[in-house]
Amino acid sequence: MRFFTFAAVFLGSSNVLAAPANEKRDACCCCDISESTVVCQEKSNCICAAVVCPKEAPTVWVNTVEPPKATEGPVKRRDDGEQDGEQSEDFECCCCDISIPATVCDSRAGPEDCVCLAVVCPEDAPTIRSGDPLPTPTPTPTPEPTPTAPEPCCCCNIGLGSIVCELRTIIDEGCFCPMVMCPEGAPTITIEASQSEETG
Repeated sequence: MRFFTFAAVFLGSSNVLAAPANEKRDACCCCDISESTVVCQEKSNCICAAVVCPKEAPTVWVNTVEPPKATEGPVKRRDDGEQDGEQSEDFECCCCDISIPATVCDSRAGPEDCVCLAVVCPEDAPTIRSGDPLPTPTPTPTPEPTPTAPEPCCCCNIGLGSIVCELRTIIDEGCFCPMVMCPEGAPTITIEASQSEETG
C-alpha cells in the first residue's frame, strides 16, 4: 500500500516543472497548455495538470509580469479638403420630414442608427441640416379663372314677333322662356343682356 502511495506522489510531482535558473527557488512552475506557456507562482499554490508544454514555451511569473506597454494605434489622417479645426463628420443620415416638407440631414454614428419613416417628399423639396431655420414655403400661384364664353338664350318675343337670342355672360342666371310660340318663319334677333332690359 505504501508503495502505491509513493508512486502516485512521484508521478504527480513529475508534472511540476523546474523553475528557470537564477529565479526564485520557492516557485512552482506548471504548463498552461491553453496558451502554451509555463506559469510560475508561489510553491504553496502548486497544483499542476498532467500536460506538457513544448520546449520553446515561454515562462510567465504570476503577479510579477510587467503591464503591457502602450502601442500606437492607427492614426486617422485628415482629408485634404478638411480645414484646420474642422471635425470629421460621421455617417450622413438624410430623411424626409413631410411636416415641413424637406429632406433633413444630420450626422449619426453609423448606418444602423439611420432610420427613416416610409414617406416621400416632393421632388422640389429642399434639403436642410438638422437645426437650421425652416425654409419659407414658396407660395403657389392661383390660376385665374378662364372667362366663360357667353351662351345665347333664345326665346320667342311675341310682341316683336321674333325669336330673340340674348347673350348672357353669367350662365348661372339660367335660360327661362315664356310659354308662347312665334309664328313659323319668325326672324331671329341677337341682343346683349343690357339691350334686353331696354327693349323690355
